[in-house]
Amino acid sequence: MNDESMTKEQLLDELRALRESEAQKRAMLDGITINLAFVNENLEILWVNKASADSVNRNADEMIGHKCHEFWGDPNAPCDGCPTARAFKTKRTEQTIMHTPDGRVWDEKGEPVFDEKGELIGVLEIAHDITARARAEEALRESEEKYRHIFNNAQVGIFRTRINDGKVLECNDRFARTYGYETPEECMADFVVSEHYTDPGIREKMVATLMEKGEVDNQEARISRKDGEDVWVRFSARVYPGKGYLEGVGYEITEEKKALKALQESEERYRTLVDNLPVAVYRNTPGPKGAFLTANPAFCKMFGFKNEEEVKKIAPADLYEKPKEREQYSDNLIEKGVVENDERTLMKRDGTPVHTSITSRVVYGKDGEVSHFDSIMLDITEQKRLANQLQQAQKMEAVATLAGGVAHEFNNALMGIVGNLELLKMDLPEDEGRDKYF
Repeated sequence: MNDESMTKEQLLDELRALRESEAQKRAMLDGITINLAFVNENLEILWVNKASADSVNRNADEMIGHKCHEFWGDPNAPCDGCPTARAFKTKRTEQTIMHTPDGRVWDEKGEPVFDEKGELIGVLEIAHDITARARAEEALRESEEKYRHIFNNAQVGIFRTRINDGKVLECNDRFARTYGYETPEECMADFVVSEHYTDPGIREKMVATLMEKGEVDNQEARISRKDGEDVWVRFSARVYPGKGYLEGVGYEITEEKKALKALQESEERYRTLVDNLPVAVYRNTPGPKGAFLTANPAFCKMFGFKNEEEVKKIAPADLYEKPKEREQYSDNLIEKGVVENDERTLMKRDGTPVHTSITSRVVYGKDGEVSHFDSIMLDITEQKRLANQLQQAQKMEAVATLAGGVAHEFNNALMGIVGNLELLKMDLPEDEGRDKYF
């Protein structure tokens, strides 16, 4: 074999090796799932990998010579902000996020390619389809925006504070305004909750409970605002010891506390008034037997009970000589709504009868159903006794009047007889026999 034949064989071997190398490179590039396209300065495609061709449902060969934006953008003009076009101008790597008309989103890079002399021979477009990621990120942003809106516009305070000192790490508008701040940022920069408890022991107990149970519900505390004014708050929280903070929600109950105090004072005035009334005042439930809910001291005294608790141990029907009358009274009251001055004879604890006059009204619940009866009772036993005495006296007077009239009539008749006898006597002769008849 001469030198010329060996040279040809070597050239053939080198050509086969080059082809094999090119095939390997092609296989490697086609195996990459990211879009790759090599374009000239006119943005004409010189080479594309399989992923690029598949992304537009084409064969790689039929894309050669066409401009890249014919497949991924506007066929008549380059894409706005195209990193490939910028790379030809800057001769540097350019990268941006591109949105194509079909709704897809691409993370696209233009990578300039130079020859051995440093001359720019083209730009390699590298595009990664991030549509799914972009949509997920957009959904996440929308979700975060939605929950941020809910967070900031919630009608309760939402907060995150440090466990050790109560420093506010995160809060919403309502929380900030509750404590006298215009914005959450001002509140987070300044407010340390532990420094504003009017009773520091409350927070210590709350933290101890949190560390033991992990959460607290409906905790109430009085806390001073930025301006020093005290407010009452009710909150629930959960602790995260590993992260060093607790999170929770709370709302101001200052007006609720004031209303409750006013109600308690009103109830106390009412209770004092009712307890000092000389008439029996009581509340009981409807029904054949019923149940006592309240009874004032006058009621207890009237029926021989020591206190209200003893009264609550019996049923209203137990005070009736005939318990069936209690059922009739309850039904009648429900039918009429109000019964006034109803006279009934009831029994004391020891069985002694007591005459009463009862005025009652029905009280309805929020559901429209009968809730209970409110009643006032007078002891009219003495009145009944006096009335009976008066009635008896009136009877005796009538008898006396009748007897007096009868006696008067009899006396008138008798006087006539006596007068006539006197006249007769005058007509008779006087002798001893006459006087013995007169």
